[in-house]
Amino acid sequence: MLSECGVVRVALTRRLAVPGEDMHPHSSGNAVSALAPRPLRAATFDDLAEVTRLVGVLGYPCDVETMAPRLRVWLSQEHCGLFVATMPEAPDTLAGLVAAEYRVILEHEPRVEVMAMVVDAPARRMGLGRQLIDHAAGWAATRGVNMLFLRSNIVRPEAHGFYESLGFTRAKTQHVYERAVPGV
Repeated sequence: MLSECGVVRVALTRRLAVPGEDMHPHSSGNAVSALAPRPLRAATFDDLAEVTRLVGVLGYPCDVETMAPRLRVWLSQEHCGLFVATMPEAPDTLAGLVAAEYRVILEHEPRVEVMAMVVDAPARRMGLGRQLIDHAAGWAATRGVNMLFLRSNIVRPEAHGFYESLGFTRAKTQHVYERAVPGV
């Protein structure tokens, strides 16, 4: 997720399932959810206002003028995926989003990092968060990546439990530092 100076974050990883393997460690494998999955789709620039609103729900408020160039760049990058779910009763309203980025770093094999994941309050506790993470995992698999990685602020213990219920394991705790770039 997005960082703030000096905030301690928890890094979590999840090994992606191989075909035929149950991706949900707490499911029986054949149980059917009483809640139907919502259709997910790739975000478009037309989603600008709703993406801006959901990023605010996540705790990072901004206006559409600030978000517009960020979203335009994100959507133009092959290594970035942004997927959204709409509210069935209000198709122009987003229920949640997941932003994922294909990362190549020197210390590890390529992985996909979940950069942001948020479900709007009226859509919580209906399986949409799991669906969004699973969609990011499917996107990662199309890139030959077998590891999802995410960071969750230490002040979000409810999120930590949620991610662990999806098979993520805590990899480390770290401090995040920021420094202004002179002259920019």
